[in-house]
Amino acid sequence: MIETANLTKAIQDMSDLTNKLVGERSALLRKQSQKMDELLALKAEQVEIQKTKVVLDDLIKKFIGFQLDKIKEYVTYGLKTVIIDQNLEFDCEVITKNNKPWVELNTKNDKGTSENALDAFGGSIAQIESLILRVLAILQLKLYPLLIMDESLNAVSPHYLNNTSILLKELSKQLGIKILLITHNTEILAHADKVYRANDTKKGLKFDVVGQQTLHEIPN
Repeated sequence: MIETANLTKAIQDMSDLTNKLVGERSALLRKQSQKMDELLALKAEQVEIQKTKVVLDDLIKKFIGFQLDKIKEYVTYGLKTVIIDQNLEFDCEVITKNNKPWVELNTKNDKGTSENALDAFGGSIAQIESLILRVLAILQLKLYPLLIMDESLNAVSPHYLNNTSILLKELSKQLGIKILLITHNTEILAHADKVYRANDTKKGLKFDVVGQQTLHEIPN
């Protein structure tokens, strides 16, 4: 009788354990089904996001492309105004880099070669391009229309300084931006509206208005 009772209890325990395992298995299967549904939903959402991304990328490229046309126009104008002994054009193209829209800037010569200005064309051209791009960035960001340049054109060849002065005046007039240029080089001041000379006095820095006819008297 004792062995029968023990056997009955063991069977009951086994039955209870089986029922528990069956219940846990059913719960796990329900969770697995739920996770599979979530995974399928996420995959479907990922497909929709990818489709949306393609559309947005295309819109971004079209918008950037519209802006780039104006940038090309202004920077090329600057190059042709200053670098008159070379037939240069500014080029910018929207490409995809690291899965993001990327703007590649290059300078083209009359032979059709298109390269980065700093690498292939030298400091004068790179600084002229940089100048105009900064002016356009200030306007685009709606910052206060004042560009302060502290010896910012020191890499421009003396051969191009007079033309650079013309360009600065035209940019100021056409874009409605004021330019405050700080320099020791009087040649670039040839077309300035106003010229001031800074003098260090005992009472501090003093600014005197200088006429165009006396520009050559300003010490470099």
